[in-house]
Amino acid sequence: MVKVKKERMTPADRMMLAMGLEEPDRVPVGFLPLTIGARLAGVTVDKFSQDAKLMAKGQMVLYERFAPDFVLPFPDVSSIAEAWNTKTKFVEESTPYTIEFAVKKAEDWEDIDIISPNEWWSERGRIPIVLEAQDILIDKYESELPVLGLMASPLTIASWIAGLSMVSKDMIKNPDLLNIGLDRIAESMINLVKAYYDNGIAVCYMACTRATREIYGLTQYVDFGVTYDLKVLNACKSYMTFMGHVCGREPYLELLTPLYPFVGVNFWDRGAVYDLAFAKKKYGSRIPVIGGVDQTTTLLYGTPRQVEAECIDAIRQAAAGGGFVLAPGCELSHDTPDENIAAVTRAAREYGTYPISEKVLNFKYEKPARIGV
Repeated sequence: MVKVKKERMTPADRMMLAMGLEEPDRVPVGFLPLTIGARLAGVTVDKFSQDAKLMAKGQMVLYERFAPDFVLPFPDVSSIAEAWNTKTKFVEESTPYTIEFAVKKAEDWEDIDIISPNEWWSERGRIPIVLEAQDILIDKYESELPVLGLMASPLTIASWIAGLSMVSKDMIKNPDLLNIGLDRIAESMINLVKAYYDNGIAVCYMACTRATREIYGLTQYVDFGVTYDLKVLNACKSYMTFMGHVCGREPYLELLTPLYPFVGVNFWDRGAVYDLAFAKKKYGSRIPVIGGVDQTTTLLYGTPRQVEAECIDAIRQAAAGGGFVLAPGCELSHDTPDENIAAVTRAAREYGTYPISEKVLNFKYEKPARIGV
């Protein structure tokens, strides 16, 4: 790996070293900033979610106001599901949501299209808007700032186009038909990654939101999840770098970390059975860990001082030796206060400088009894 002088690091330099299990100048910071981009751009969510320029503007404001180490233009998960003709409800101050699934009966899995790279560019839902927003940001920031893509595991997408309950039922009653659908979704995800790559994207978040024990048993996820996840990843790993994401309470880290060619795994450590310290100790020698801040409570309802304390504790748990990115465990809420977002990046600058200080390593964190007080 090319060594970078610490005093001249860009966000891209910082992320490259962290993903390579090395120590940059300081701990990098990243967010999943989807519909919050509407608020930052000063528009309603329904307008933001259907306009590439507004989507890009939201990411520009995020970067210029808070200085994270990557941006990720994307509106909401419905924008992928729409590629298979789901119907979306748009509202002004909340995330768009699916009101009609595309797959209504088991036989519909046989009608799932394989979407080509060209179709992702021009004919399928709102993904062309995402590609245009990526293009705007890449042109503006060039190699200084990583612009990430977002896609999802085939099993996750199946639940977006048919509903989680139907997918779970078809695992038992109609596995052959479900496998047909999953295979076609996997081919479509390979083609989406190709479209991202052709657009200049080098790193992609892969959301494996069903890879958690409270949703599926181990055998179920191996049979219907891992098989198709690896089909996508192995087809694309020669030209795309992947960061994994799972936000369940009992994530299958034991599958995602050794089997998948991820250069980082983001999980909801503050709500999961595994904390950052466990993940760092067990998996950190081969894969960076990404997390540390609770997007459901501390970031949303806490004070800046409470956010800062949680960030220091995350740095204490996982930053030493490199291979760590400070981040929420999932998407930033549309209503996350600006001052709390600023507290995350400020904590990384003030307490995440390498080598990590003894003061931080000895920090005693006590979760407040009441958030926001």
